[in-house]
Amino acid sequence: MMIGQYDKAITATKRAIELNPQDPYSYGNLGYVYGKKKQYDESFKAYKKAGIMAGDKIIQIDGKTTKGLKIKEVVSAIKGQKGTKVVFSIERKDTPKPFEIAVIRENIIQKGASSTFSRRSLIQRHKGEMDESLKDAKQAYSLNSSDQWAQFALGAAYLDQGRYDEAVKLLSQVRESTSASILEATAYAKKGDFKKAINIYSAIPEDKLSPKNVPLWMDRTVLLKALKPFIVSKMENAGRLKTQGRYKEALNELGDALKIADDTTSEEICGSIYRIMSIDPRLSVLPEEARKYALRGDVLTEEGKFEEAVKEYRQAVQAAPYIAKLYFNTAMICGELKEYPQAIRNMKTYLQLAPEAPNARATKDQIYKWEFKMEKEK
Repeated sequence: MMIGQYDKAITATKRAIELNPQDPYSYGNLGYVYGKKKQYDESFKAYKKAGIMAGDKIIQIDGKTTKGLKIKEVVSAIKGQKGTKVVFSIERKDTPKPFEIAVIRENIIQKGASSTFSRRSLIQRHKGEMDESLKDAKQAYSLNSSDQWAQFALGAAYLDQGRYDEAVKLLSQVRESTSASILEATAYAKKGDFKKAINIYSAIPEDKLSPKNVPLWMDRTVLLKALKPFIVSKMENAGRLKTQGRYKEALNELGDALKIADDTTSEEICGSIYRIMSIDPRLSVLPEEARKYALRGDVLTEEGKFEEAVKEYRQAVQAAPYIAKLYFNTAMICGELKEYPQAIRNMKTYLQLAPEAPNARATKDQIYKWEFKMEKEK
């Protein structure tokens, strides 16, 4: 969903709230869209209206006062036939006057509310309010432990608390979520299981890792920092192997490090690879596995099947991450797909690995063209 669509969604949801100001779903949807736009304060305000919070005081149920009622009597008043509506009048300490929340018995209280608490927990997490985030995540999970939003929110909160085993258990249940995969990999890295962390991270398609998704990109930064000891060790090993004249093995070590390095470290690693490659040109020959994937990618490119082609080339890069031309070809295919951030990132890696390539000037110009196309899309 593009920015303009987010704005339309906000307008439509606000209209729905005007028509039915007691509908918690609309507030939850509004909070979700504001969160997508990174407007976390507005998102949190909407989520606060989406459901009952810890500390709220229920003063009326369906217009009847709760004053003088015991807990059991309040619970009894809330209970009713599944699917029927119940209206709460709420007092909240930071709200000047009481307000009403209408919910559907069981469905919303036990399931819909779970997602609301979960999303609110994630908003609080990105605002740095970790204690409140954990509280809401626990509430979400207690309402519906099978809800993936609840599993994700509580897994993220446990990760922040240093409870890595519990985090892994929850996050591994969240399917087809790039954010959950990054957090799961982070938990493994924090535990010192770098192999598992790297396997999870390497399996994420590159097009899913967009800097435009600020929360995801921040979590990725934390993961790469957690993997830093592994990278340092690989670079040290490569240095020793180079000294011994074992260049191919040194390249393999540097390639492993390059797969998970941030931009700054990546540039340093590429420089080391370039210097080793300069010693013996034969080192630039494609290993057999990478060659197989690259040729498959070439065939698919010729057929105009660019989405399939880029998958093959990414496999080739995983097999031989120190070969410069693989990044060039990957970048050009990404350009055909209009995946400009990925195209630029791969092309910059190509230039770092082959700074004196005959096409270096044309390559830099191509990056400028892609950057301009990205500007026009905004």
